[in-house]
Amino acid sequence: MIEVRLRKIVDSLAYIILLSFPLYYALREHSPISSIIFAFILILTFACCTVLNIMENSQKLSNSLILEILIVFNIAVLFIFFSYADRALILLLITLIISKCIFFSTGNHFEHAANAIIISSIVGSVGVILGLAEGFLSDTNILYQVMDFDYPYSNGTNPTILVNGFFASANGSAYCIGAGLAFVKYQTIFQNFSKKIIYILLIISLAITKAKFAFLIFAALLIVFILKSYSKKTLGILLLGLGLSYIFLSHIIVAISGSYNYPSIHFREILFSIKEIDFILGNYGIYKLYSLEAVKDSLFIPLGLSNFELIYGSRPHFMFGSLIVYGGISIAIFTISYLYIFLKESINNLVSGLSENIIYFSILFAFLIETVNWDFSNNFYFWALIFSSSSVLHKKIEKASG
Repeated sequence: MIEVRLRKIVDSLAYIILLSFPLYYALREHSPISSIIFAFILILTFACCTVLNIMENSQKLSNSLILEILIVFNIAVLFIFFSYADRALILLLITLIISKCIFFSTGNHFEHAANAIIISSIVGSVGVILGLAEGFLSDTNILYQVMDFDYPYSNGTNPTILVNGFFASANGSAYCIGAGLAFVKYQTIFQNFSKKIIYILLIISLAITKAKFAFLIFAALLIVFILKSYSKKTLGILLLGLGLSYIFLSHIIVAISGSYNYPSIHFREILFSIKEIDFILGNYGIYKLYSLEAVKDSLFIPLGLSNFELIYGSRPHFMFGSLIVYGGISIAIFTISYLYIFLKESINNLVSGLSENIIYFSILFAFLIETVNWDFSNNFYFWALIFSSSSVLHKKIEKASG
């Protein structure tokens, strides 16, 4: 009885925390009280999810629970014996427990999770549309940002406008909206015509961001849609090619000589040139080198994310690298193992039933590739895709049985 009531509380909190997420980013710099409110919601949800996690796993010590215990133990050792604590490390644990509790479920519970993500993504879309309107009507730069004329892969003559919406960057909004797009099929709030409207809203707002992650999603969707009935090997080769090309072009900027400022934040070092075409180490590329430099002497005793930012001026832009920077190699291994546990069976089954989960699979692929460019360890949208991979399959089975 207690477990059932607690599950209902968590289902309700899922709506609150995911609705609050984009609003928190929109308000945190303008209203300090918003951070306090969001922290309270986060702690309350974490407490409920921790108790529910223990109750649901009381009969069996699952692999995921073992890894959670190891992560907690690792954090405790770092704090007690080395006086080390990092905000990102605590947020990692909180995000894992909450995300698993909300999204690793079946039946009505999964529908609540999908509904909560959709609501969050609609709020994110509203932020993007407001940002687009702001760009046309004013130059206040609240919900959008103007990049230099030599922003990578721009036309090289005019400033590039990126619509951030409520998030700190255009990619932040793209993560929110992309996750929502993956869950439209599984939610129960919008059906029939209204569901089509939500698809259109999310696709248009995703395109408006101009984020590179949006391009990756659209490219993956195109490849999967065209090749869904062809050989899975062919599909795998093309998706691998897309992923490697995306990673390469994110790190090595290809530009015409003289069409960009050099050196600058996006154009760090010219690696080589072929006639008039330069291949330049970009911002993401340089931070991979910084990450390697930072972790080689701090594999077991972490440097800390704040110290990394003080030394190098920004974050590692790399999930595995970030995990080592603020948690050490053991935390990185535990977290990647955690991710692997929830994906190892689901991926093969998703590929087998690809025609029924084209959008979900394509966006899951995009998020996994994007881990090379960003740290998703405390991002609810990323873990929503990871933990729901089996729930999506359960829903397919339930539908077939019905």
